[in-house]
Amino acid sequence: NMASVTSSSSQPPAPPAPAPRKVVLEDQTAVKRAIDESVIKAVLAAGYPENHSLSDTKLAIGFLSCAIALVAQFYPLPFPDNKWLLATCCTLYFIGSGVLQCMATYIEKDTIMLTHPKSDPQWLSPLGLRVSSKMLPHDEIYFLSITSSRSAAHHTTLIERSFSVGTCFDSNGVLHEDVIEKHVVNMIRDFEVKKTK
Repeated sequence: NMASVTSSSSQPPAPPAPAPRKVVLEDQTAVKRAIDESVIKAVLAAGYPENHSLSDTKLAIGFLSCAIALVAQFYPLPFPDNKWLLATCCTLYFIGSGVLQCMATYIEKDTIMLTHPKSDPQWLSPLGLRVSSKMLPHDEIYFLSITSSRSAAHHTTLIERSFSVGTCFDSNGVLHEDVIEKHVVNMIRDFEVKKTK
């Protein structure tokens, strides 16, 4: 008996449960960010690893643009001898900024997450997911869509849902992640069913 008591008392205590996410309901940006993060968490839990290639590309372009700006600022050549260097750096900097803007407008759009294919040997599709969301200004409806990460015009599978953010939070602003997870799981199930047909 003493041994069992000693054994049970030597076990480390269970880690505390994570505190629930709480936001100010009047802050639409914080509300959307909280739901977006919960959606991403649910997609990862469904077996789809995140694909960071788009984010990495944007970071690389941003880093190069900053490096070009530093060269223009600190290159040890006085003006006006450095005017061609300045013109070249300014041109390259604005090209980089334009590329980032085009990526945000025409490629990224409302995307909150890109994934690799599902990490399941029984899942034969080579495509991952593109998860997008949006909320209109001063509106309570959250729009969520899931499609293929590389969508050909004749192979596009699109699953869309919309729901009131009031169903995801209580009156104190505490986020109910189980509600969001249920939406995401159902959408992924519908997506996988369509992709296997």
